[in-house]
Amino acid sequence: ILLSYFGEFLEGLEENNLKIGVWSGNIKVENVRLRKDAFNRFSLPISLVHSRVQSLRTHIPWKDLSNSPCEVVLDGIYVVLSLKDDS
Repeated sequence: ILLSYFGEFLEGLEENNLKIGVWSGNIKVENVRLRKDAFNRFSLPISLVHSRVQSLRTHIPWKDLSNSPCEVVLDGIYVVLSLKDDS
């Protein structure tokens, strides 16, 4: 399930670069790229040319979900954008 959800946004996502601690709420993904169509849903005047994400970490506090924040941390992100061509 997680692979399909993250797969909407990330390329290069495989089981060998994904570490999941389901009960701890920790997920870490390393050395992936953003999908070129990741920004399309926002109707922005930009296109993604190239990207690299060194690591993406999430923490979901299952035991205290109503009182503690969920965290998403991107580290080592490199993005090249261009303006969309209107023609």
